[in-house]
This record gives sequence, C-alpha cells and structure tokens, in this order.
Amino acid sequence: MSAESSEALLRTAVEAGGRARRALSVLERERRDLETALRRAVPFFARRGLEVRCGPVQLMPIAELRASLTTPQHLVELVTQPGGSRGALIFDGVAASLILDGVLGGDGRSLPELNPEGLSGAQAAVISRISEQILATFSDVLSVRAGMRLSRLTGHAVDVLGETPPAVCVLEVGPPDTAARIALAIAKDALVGELAQLPSHVDKDAVDPRIARSLLEAPLELVAELARIQMKLEDVLSLRVGDTLDVGLHVEGLVSVRAGDRLVLRGTPTRAGGQLAIRVEERHEP
Repeated sequence: MSAESSEALLRTAVEAGGRARRALSVLERERRDLETALRRAVPFFARRGLEVRCGPVQLMPIAELRASLTTPQHLVELVTQPGGSRGALIFDGVAASLILDGVLGGDGRSLPELNPEGLSGAQAAVISRISEQILATFSDVLSVRAGMRLSRLTGHAVDVLGETPPAVCVLEVGPPDTAARIALAIAKDALVGELAQLPSHVDKDAVDPRIARSLLEAPLELVAELARIQMKLEDVLSLRVGDTLDVGLHVEGLVSVRAGDRLVLRGTPTRAGGQLAIRVEERHEP
C-alpha cells in the first residue's frame, strides 16, 4: 500500500473514530438525566426504593445487545427528529416482569413469571403504554442539549438500525444481581448531527503517533456495493416475494468496496466457507 493510500485510510479512520467518540459523548453526558427521566416516567420505581443506574455508553450491534438481555424482550422501534434516524428502546425479561407487576398493583416481592418465548398480547400492550411515557421523558432530555426528539416509529421495519452499531445506554433498575434492564439505542449519526461533524480534512501531522498506531487495530467499516439500480416507483411497489431483480452485474463482474466515500478496492464475488466473499482484483488509492 502506498504512503498516500495509508494516509487516506488513516484520515478515514480518524474521522470515523472522531464521529463515534462525539456520538458517545452526547449520550454519555445525559446519563444522569436519563436516570432521572426513567424514575419520573415510572413512579413506582422510586416508591419501591429501586435504584436506577445508567451503565457506560458504548457502540454495540443491535444483535449483540439483544443477545445480552434476558427474554422475553419487548422492542419499541424509534425514529429521531430531525433527520429521521432509527433507534430502539428494549425491555429485557426482568424489566417487563417488573413493570407488569407494578402496573397491576403488585408489591415487587414476587414478580410474575413470563413465557421466555414472548409476551402475550395483553402484556405487550401494557409494556407499550409504559414505553410511551419513558420515550416522552427521554425525548425531553435529549431535546435540550442534543437537539433531537424521539418518537415511536409507525409501521414495522425488518432491520431496526442496519449494520452500523448504534450508541447504546443500558439503564439498570434494582439490585445489580437481579437488575431489570432497559436499553436505549440511537444511531450514532443522529447523535453527532450536522453541526458536530468533523471537518473533511484531517492533518496527518496533527495526529498523535500513538493514536495512529492504535487506529491500525481499530475496525474500519467497509461497504461492498453489488450494484446500484434505478426502477420506477410503480415497479418497486409491484415487487413480490420470489421476484428477481436484475442488477446488471455479470457473475464475474467487479464489485466496489468503499470505506466511507472512498473507493478502496474492487473485487469479484466468490464463496468462502459456504458464505459470500470478495476476491480482491484491484487496489485503489483512496
């Protein structure tokens, strides 16, 4: 790899790392207010003397986040305004049980046992009602300093946050060993916002060599573009399961792989270990 190519990828990594740090810092500074907001949205937490703690904010794939939470889970899909970025509010099984017990007048001493396969319709309706209260108080917090509001996403989406890990804050309620967990996940680009974006130019001489070395170990998101096609809206609306889209790419054609908006390489589709892969055919100077 040439020096120019290395420097370009370093700039991309610095920019991506900077945006991620800024996104995390926005949510990090609101941790205490989010704790207060949750207590305000669910008053019986305070009446029962339950502590509310917000853990460290981190970037985490939504699948990994859900795997870390107990079942049954209740997921509320969110959208941010302005921008229309995606997010999620997720209740783990303990949180769902705790909320149901409180709403139904329980004393918290014996929480209802829930089916790990999923909530019933009635149970989900109760959690959804409480989630509206929580969402409203969280939105009030973020609107003041982050300049965004949260609202429930109408309709259904197959993929809540796509492949890019969102910024995640997990709020724990109750004793650490039996805590209920409510996770707030927001796309990092929504937290950064246009005014917080890093400048497009990063002076490599201003980058601390120690940071540069550590960035060599940092993951860099690459996007493989199979094809970009144009279709009439009426044709898109007429698509059905089983239909085939002609992407106009020969089976041995070249696929572009980018880091951000920079072309890094081109390669041909292949298979490796039973999965799709790309064999590098060309390297490009970003």
